[in-house]
Amino acid sequence: MKKKWIILLIVIFLAIILSIVAFMLYKNKPIKVSEQELYYCEQDFDCIKVTAEVCGCNNGGTNTAINKNYTEYWMDQFPEIVNCIMVMSNHWTCEENAVPKCVNNRCQLGIQE
Repeated sequence: MKKKWIILLIVIFLAIILSIVAFMLYKNKPIKVSEQELYYCEQDFDCIKVTAEVCGCNNGGTNTAINKNYTEYWMDQFPEIVNCIMVMSNHWTCEENAVPKCVNNRCQLGIQE
């Protein structure tokens, strides 16, 4: 009887270990998001303004608008260490009145009036 309990505990322990390993592998699996998903929206509230490239507006870059559910995915696409020029961009997407809008089910920046 004692042997059965020991075997049962070993099986449960192995199941827990395998579950943890499977979760860790799944968690670190890269996610692929299509361009259609990335920019899809139904209302302005679905969109968020983000930097369009590695170097943002404070470093000569520009902004764009994407679906807010993919903000973390978007930021993960850029390398962590980059040398950018130290110059403020004059691009219209960097202006405060450039706001995310949903136009024909696609997030884009527009001018707030």
